[in-house]
Amino acid sequence: MLPYSALQPRISFELTIYSKICIQLWKDRLPEGSGLFKKGFSKKRLSSRDPSYYDKFALEARRGEWTHWLSMVPAPLFFLWNEQIFGWLMVGYGVIANLPFIMVQRYNRLRLERILFHYKSRE
Repeated sequence: MLPYSALQPRISFELTIYSKICIQLWKDRLPEGSGLFKKGFSKKRLSSRDPSYYDKFALEARRGEWTHWLSMVPAPLFFLWNEQIFGWLMVGYGVIANLPFIMVQRYNRLRLERILFHYKSRE
């Protein structure tokens, strides 16, 4: 992983984009899926200020983001047994259903990485 100083321009740019689409206003309205699993890691709220907890939260946010990306990978299969218009509708639905979750996971992870950098720079 690149050091934060190398990533800072990209992180700042991405966080600016997320603030322009007012992600802070709607991100809490999305359902949080940790309750579906016995050992699910809740990402609804921060429950600790410990840097190791922030690391775990960032890792879980990355895992959640990848889960939503990977759920769209099989989308081209829709074209095998559906008419083209329905294939595109299913792909569109997949993007619309997953993109908000991907954006929230990235937003939270980027904010945590910024916090972790400040913690580690003080040590």
